[in-house]
Amino acid sequence: LVPGGGYFLQDHLAGVTKGTVLRWQMVTPARVKSNEKNELVLVQRGPDGEDVEMKITASDRWARWTTEALEGAAGLDESPNPGFTLVYFQLLVPESGTLDYTVRFE
Repeated sequence: LVPGGGYFLQDHLAGVTKGTVLRWQMVTPARVKSNEKNELVLVQRGPDGEDVEMKITASDRWARWTTEALEGAAGLDESPNPGFTLVYFQLLVPESGTLDYTVRFE
């Protein structure tokens, strides 16, 4: 947790095969307000009726957010999730096989 109510999610991966694609993702009921470079801004109606924004930043400057509405079923084994959005980014594991990344929520 950081002052001001945000938090960091940090991960360290080691021994991963180089060239592997890492995918970090989450599902949210928030709507996408903006998606630029490695920063995604989501907005959701708060309990007091006011819109609340959340900014999510991937530490890797090459990370690009992808968003998908989950209105319909994604596959035969999955149920529809109307009103929810899948947000994710993918990173390529370098030759060292070690990858560190941080996702910052504000």
